[in-house]
Amino acid sequence: MARVKPRKAAQQPAHVTRHPSLPLRLVAAFVSILPLLFPSAATDVLHPLFSSAPVHAAQPTAIVYGTLAALFLAQRCLRGQGNRRLGWRACWFGVGAWKVLSEALVRLGGERLQGLGLSRGILAGRFLVEGVPTLLLWSWLWDSFDCKETIVFLPHGFLPFAYIASLLLPRLASTSFTRPECYTLQLHGIVLCLVAIFASRTYSPPQLRRHHAASTFFSQASTFSRTLVLAPVLALAHAVALTTSHCPTSTSQLPPGVLASRRSVTGWITVGEHVVPSPDGSNERDLTLRYLRADHSLLGGLWVGPSRDMLKMQFGGEPTEEEVVKRAESIYSTFILQEAVRLVKAPQDVPRQTPEQGLIIGLGAGLSARALARHGVNLTLVEIDPAVHEFAERYFGVNEVKWGEVVLKDAVEWVDAQAKETSPSAFDYIVHDVFTGGAVPATLFTSTFLTQLKSLLHHSGSLALNFAGTLSSNSSRSILSTLLSVFPHCRAFEDVPHTASGPAESTSDDTFRNMVILCSKEWYAPVGLRNPVKGDFLDYPSPMIRRSVFASFRQHEIDLARFKPAPDDHGVGTWLLRDKNDVRRVEAAQLDEVGMHWDAMEKVLPPEVWARW
Repeated sequence: MARVKPRKAAQQPAHVTRHPSLPLRLVAAFVSILPLLFPSAATDVLHPLFSSAPVHAAQPTAIVYGTLAALFLAQRCLRGQGNRRLGWRACWFGVGAWKVLSEALVRLGGERLQGLGLSRGILAGRFLVEGVPTLLLWSWLWDSFDCKETIVFLPHGFLPFAYIASLLLPRLASTSFTRPECYTLQLHGIVLCLVAIFASRTYSPPQLRRHHAASTFFSQASTFSRTLVLAPVLALAHAVALTTSHCPTSTSQLPPGVLASRRSVTGWITVGEHVVPSPDGSNERDLTLRYLRADHSLLGGLWVGPSRDMLKMQFGGEPTEEEVVKRAESIYSTFILQEAVRLVKAPQDVPRQTPEQGLIIGLGAGLSARALARHGVNLTLVEIDPAVHEFAERYFGVNEVKWGEVVLKDAVEWVDAQAKETSPSAFDYIVHDVFTGGAVPATLFTSTFLTQLKSLLHHSGSLALNFAGTLSSNSSRSILSTLLSVFPHCRAFEDVPHTASGPAESTSDDTFRNMVILCSKEWYAPVGLRNPVKGDFLDYPSPMIRRSVFASFRQHEIDLARFKPAPDDHGVGTWLLRDKNDVRRVEAAQLDEVGMHWDAMEKVLPPEVWARW
């Protein structure tokens, strides 16, 4: 009988890992970057309180991320390796919920943040809106390094690379996205919560599932239970919408004292009114001022309360809004000082054009434009921000100006195009006023831009340039030296506060100073000033402050000789603004002076007003 060989036990076939298809991996890659989108949206909510440049400066960024990194590493060390991970769903849900809440945190705590001062307020605000989401994102990214499902779906290092790119790309590329931050924060936050709660179990082989640590409530609970978790998030979004008029589901009612507000290309543009307390504590006089602000910087304003009282006294009855705005005095004398551009003498053999032509770069509240238009100057406006133009016309009387042309675009592009024309426009007057947020856009002060701007002047024309800063700073030296290297003759006059008792005293070089610089185009036309005549004193706008400014501004001339580049001074070239590197250098240097401007703005309006937009 044949001997039967025992059969060997059948060997279990080794499990072959099934890799997901390419389309599925692409979908996974797209979904995985959802928490990394809009990294600065929450931080941007701080702009109206502190302005954009100081909020995103390198120093507070380094402090915030350095502190959070120390906290994160300490937390990882204390937690150890054996404890259960949060899982990506919990991290995403936490990030989403905090994004929904961020707008309300800043608005409700705005006054307290401002009370801390500029530097500490920025740090506290950034920790408030960035701290929790950043720690949760880092926890998720850290755990992704040994998450087997992540390894199957995504290339090695994809998530850290995407995170770093999400932080760098907004700094390298400008954006024209002007929706309120709450739109981004609420919609993005709710989407993250929805994905975290309702996303199906990710595709993975069985042995990978056993090693995955994301078996949490979010992935195992019933649909009804998960819906109950989403309900508080939606309720939170609705509650946040009640604290502001700028969320998708907000009511249309603006905060008290705010007439109009919109996020635009240069920041939050807001029109509001504030009743200034009377020095003697009485309520007999209406000291209401109307202001136009861009983030934490005033672009101009009018004393509408005193104007209303004066009209009631003169004519009786309740004056119209149009008449009140027309007769109101400016809250700043700078815009009246810019009118001195008309007082610059033209050479006798090179008369000005008829009618005179004017160019306004930077509208603000429109005081200079209104005055020049009243003098019969045909005006062209170049304003980068359409909201500034709209609000100036609606609330500050600029609708009375009959513009020759209105250009709503970047002045650098427009001036470059005009200068390259065979017969560029010749302007008798150019008013250059682009100061905001405690700094100037340095691209509008480069030698290239100023040379092109000079080419647009008529031979007898003159430039009025508004500048603010400390004369002892390197940024001021760069800007003024560049200006004086382009224009052959310039004179500067400080804008000093004007009160009922007269103008204040001039300040020192180490203090923040506002000035208007008058320049001529040709070497044979020095900046000589004629005396004002009767026709220079308008009955509106701002007749009283105009009389005070014209009577005293010559007493506050600033000597610019120290900034004038000498022909044989080869070292001065290091100070001139020529290219993008010089622009970045000056804009970084100006951050040292932003604090002075911020303190000055805090003295004009109280914190509770700045906290409303």
